[in-house]
Amino acid sequence: MKRIRETIKENEYLKLMDTLRKSQRENKIVLQRVFTFLYYSGVRLNEIRLLKNSDILKLLEDGEIIIGMSKVQKERKIYLGKNFKSDLLETAKVSELKQNPNNFFFTSKRKSNFSEKGFIQTVNKFIKDTLGDRYSSHSFRSGLITHLSQKSVSPKFIKDY
Repeated sequence: MKRIRETIKENEYLKLMDTLRKSQRENKIVLQRVFTFLYYSGVRLNEIRLLKNSDILKLLEDGEIIIGMSKVQKERKIYLGKNFKSDLLETAKVSELKQNPNNFFFTSKRKSNFSEKGFIQTVNKFIKDTLGDRYSSHSFRSGLITHLSQKSVSPKFIKDY
């Protein structure tokens, strides 16, 4: 039987971030970046895995970036709101991003040390260990869509997002 997935809303996001802050995990900064990006943007994991520091700099400077959505062969525009920016800057120093613009933002290395499958498994395991089996990285997307629909955002906009 297929189980109903729960959505990640503010409380769940804050619990993930608090758990990471208290942890001694080697990759905790990467996971903080991932959760921040997923919470505020609603993108899929495979859409952000290969973002570079230069992409994040552009987002911070311009307030938006365009990324490719591999699943549907379209582009998506990501907007940087005030809370998104402050949470993102908690995980990254602009000077370090500028120093290494070709490094991958979600691994802090020139070469991504995560395969797509390994990246997704690592993120989802932490989410399930912290929040339970009914949560996954896709729960961020569901949470944002639920939030938008409660704010009376056009269903057509939500569908296209």
